[in-house]
Amino acid sequence: MDRQREITYMQVRMARCAMRTWDATLGQVSQRFAKYDVTAYIEQNYDLLHLEGDEAVFEDVAAYVNRREAEEHA
Repeated sequence: MDRQREITYMQVRMARCAMRTWDATLGQVSQRFAKYDVTAYIEQNYDLLHLEGDEAVFEDVAAYVNRREAEEHA
């Protein structure tokens, strides 16, 4: 599988994790991911993120979103 396809799969898995963890719809997760450019974050950090399982990756993604939200409200 090529690298871009692997990144896309990770982005989709993280959206699914977000839906489950945040009890949100796909539309809500998509809006939040777009607002904080989560797909670009995953792509830029893929070389490190792909070494971990989905739970660890989602913890990292959620921390990134939380930091961005905190910066926005500061």
